[in-house]
Amino acid sequence: YEGFKTSDCKNIISYHSLRNDITDGLLTRATNGSMEIEWQTQAIPNYFKAGGAWFVWLAAIDITDKKVKFDVFIDGEKRFNFPSGKKKLWTYTHPDGGLLKYQSFDSDQHGDSHGYMTMYAPKSWLKPGKPLSIKIIGEAAGENTWVIVFKTDDIISYLEKSIELQVWLDVSIIEAQGNNDVVVTASANLAGKKLSYVSGELEGSFMLEEKDGVSTAMFSIEGDVKNQKFIISDDNSELLYLDNFKKDTILRKLLPKAVLINELVINKSKFKAKSRRLYKPKTVKSIKALNNSNLSKGKIYLMNSSHQDIAWMDSPEKCVLERDTMLITPLIEQAKVNPDYRFDIEDALMIKEYIERHPDKKEKINQLFKEGKISCGSSFTQPYEEMYSGEALIRQFYFGKKWLKDEFGYNANTYWNVDVPGRSLQMPQILKKSGSPFMVISRHEKGMFNWFSPDGSFVTTYSSGHYANAYTPLHKDFYEAAEYLATSSLEWEKYYSENSPENIVPLLSDWDMSPANDYSHIIRQWEGISELTDEKGVKSEICLPRFKIVTASELLESFVEVSNSLPSISGERPALWLYIHGPGHQKALKASREGDILLPMAEKFATIDALTDQSFNNYPAARLQKAWEAKIYPDHGWGGKNGQITDALFRRKFEFARTEAKQILENACGSLASKIKTYLKKGIPLVVFNSLNWNRTDIVDFEINFDYGIARSF
Repeated sequence: YEGFKTSDCKNIISYHSLRNDITDGLLTRATNGSMEIEWQTQAIPNYFKAGGAWFVWLAAIDITDKKVKFDVFIDGEKRFNFPSGKKKLWTYTHPDGGLLKYQSFDSDQHGDSHGYMTMYAPKSWLKPGKPLSIKIIGEAAGENTWVIVFKTDDIISYLEKSIELQVWLDVSIIEAQGNNDVVVTASANLAGKKLSYVSGELEGSFMLEEKDGVSTAMFSIEGDVKNQKFIISDDNSELLYLDNFKKDTILRKLLPKAVLINELVINKSKFKAKSRRLYKPKTVKSIKALNNSNLSKGKIYLMNSSHQDIAWMDSPEKCVLERDTMLITPLIEQAKVNPDYRFDIEDALMIKEYIERHPDKKEKINQLFKEGKISCGSSFTQPYEEMYSGEALIRQFYFGKKWLKDEFGYNANTYWNVDVPGRSLQMPQILKKSGSPFMVISRHEKGMFNWFSPDGSFVTTYSSGHYANAYTPLHKDFYEAAEYLATSSLEWEKYYSENSPENIVPLLSDWDMSPANDYSHIIRQWEGISELTDEKGVKSEICLPRFKIVTASELLESFVEVSNSLPSISGERPALWLYIHGPGHQKALKASREGDILLPMAEKFATIDALTDQSFNNYPAARLQKAWEAKIYPDHGWGGKNGQITDALFRRKFEFARTEAKQILENACGSLASKIKTYLKKGIPLVVFNSLNWNRTDIVDFEINFDYGIARSF
């Protein structure tokens, strides 16, 4: 019976499962002992007379070294207790004869287990016509160790259909003096089944017999098979369809609820063919929908990137090393072997760090820029926009975009800040005036839109939803990747009319500290899907959008040209994480805000001092540059692994910037004050400097300390 039927539980999570059509689940953790999940099974029949019943449901389990326990209650009574750990196959018993089992069938990218839980409930636990209520509670262990039960009530029918449709078939044909010996090896579920074949005009059938856990058959075909079509079918559909045996072939076709892969390898007079029919109803449904849409003749613009905090995965020094060895150095090699490869580097600091470690590679980076194989975001880092002053945000592009232009002649026109869920009110205005008309963000509704500032300026903004959305499915098996490609592509149909010159589907592959990935295997398989067979057996060609690998600026420039008018957004998005990184770092942020005020003042008065000297020989350009670079260095990556090192470094950067600003300001003001003609007979002169560009009437508050005996003439 179905182990899950209904539930009113509120502990719900959206998470990947063993099936690509199921993502909603109930989540319990071993935190405080009260995070319970509860659901009801399928009701057993009124006429139930057996000694017990089996129930099955889809589940996932955290694979961990942590040893915590989960209690299982059936209709309010505790029946089982199972521990966390690394076992992927286990059984626990109850004195009444009950059994609780788990079997893993796959591991995800985190190494966690996905499979099925089954439970045998003895007759004493059952009530005819009623469901069972099952509850799982993690103990109060203060750990995040988890168990997920997925909300799906069609496990049994899904598995039955999978057994019926999911088969494999290997065929070997050897030519021998006008006779062709055919050897068929197939999956065990075809044992005892009669399959039909067609070779040219010749038709026949053969029976598969079970042998050593597989199905086998042998038969002969007379005549020339090389130039003939060859087909093998079962009761459901064709299993193998080859037009001829002239060249190596790989074909991918869509059946009503399955996908079919046919492969042919030729070795002189020996022909080896493979067939794989996979039960993938959601993949087929999604690809059919895309095939029937306006996007079918468009293009998928694939962007590759790797999200980088200055330090989150580890300490800043370790992350600089990993960016070098895991990202940029392999990226240079990838671009060398694949001329079509493209990659987006998020900010200028990553390039700067790499060049400082490898000055000999500067020309190579320059070449990649010129060839369009890499792009770089226009900011220095990816900051909390609302945490820093407007002038500090402007300097992000002075030390980012301007530095890239000075060093490489590269015009960065796209601002990347995908991690922070926050946008400041006037960032579009700053971007536009800094020569960055495009912005890439995430943790925001997926889409393309124009984001306006109060002055009416805007930047065209791309959001992928969450920057990691595509990365996980693209690293699963091809048919999960294909389902994601089809489903996510359809979300962009609203941007185009039937008369659009080209329909573009943005696709961003991105993850924390991810390497430069090559998706050519997915592209080949996607573009190899050639045929669709409907429920009536009618075949038709399938048309899917082709891939084009691009940088973000290429995407945005092209999208603006071909799409209908883009929707508009205005205003700020409050930074959702500032409750952590503002009050949690009061001393650092106090130094930051004081630095934000003092550095522009230092520049202004150092400039006035130089102008009055009619010479910039003593202007503290190098000190100001280092101070500003330190001031804008801290990004959004406070905390993280070894975060005490990161947080201390960020604070030191702010304090250094503030100290330098104070000293430069004092030097400049002291120099200016010394040039003012004063009359000591009138008293001790006091000079007040106004750092703003308007007249002020506010209070000036100051202290003066006099040596004994010299205070006079106030």
